[in-house]
Amino acid sequence: MATIVVTAAVIERDGRVLVTRRQQGVHLEGYWEFPGGKCDPGESLAACLARELREELDVDARVGQEMFATTHAYDDRHVELHFLACELLGEPRPLLGQEMRWVPRGELGSLQFPPADAQLIASLTRPSRAPDDIQNVVQAFRRARRHTECSAGLQACPTTYRMWCRPSGAADMQNVVQAFRRARHAERSAGLQACPTNGSATTSAAAPSTVTLVPGSTKSRCT
Repeated sequence: MATIVVTAAVIERDGRVLVTRRQQGVHLEGYWEFPGGKCDPGESLAACLARELREELDVDARVGQEMFATTHAYDDRHVELHFLACELLGEPRPLLGQEMRWVPRGELGSLQFPPADAQLIASLTRPSRAPDDIQNVVQAFRRARRHTECSAGLQACPTTYRMWCRPSGAADMQNVVQAFRRARHAERSAGLQACPTNGSATTSAAAPSTVTLVPGSTKSRCT
């Protein structure tokens, strides 16, 4: 059984994903799908998808990276399916009489998609991290990166703490680890104000929340 190479576009705007419905008389009629189609011999995945979007939806697109690839064996064919992220450069308009919808991610699971799409649908509808968790991850990454580049003194203030960084050579791993631990300790303390110049300390109930860089300086600020 020959393998059919197919591309499909994952197009998202404002949390909604573009899907179309397969017409009557075709394989898997009535199923919802991501727009796309079969590759011609010698055609690249990106070229195939751009062509299919013009032919089906009368729209040009910027084809991005491949998000997911899978294979699936149906009773009468074997499909190699490639899902690529796309950005439309205009407004889509169905040319083949197919139904088209912008569907919120969380509602994709309520539609009937071909079996080959199941794993991608599960990935797109999986609950994401809570915003606070994402912010914590971003902050930890930024602190680790800054500490890798410089030696740091730490000042935790009632509403803000600052990492005063001075240029350094290649810091050894022990210095990096110690600096990162100091930043973590400041979070846990959340009320300790340590002055890097006189060593005094006061307490406060406020805790840092975000990280910004001071333009034109070697300092970074966490607020």
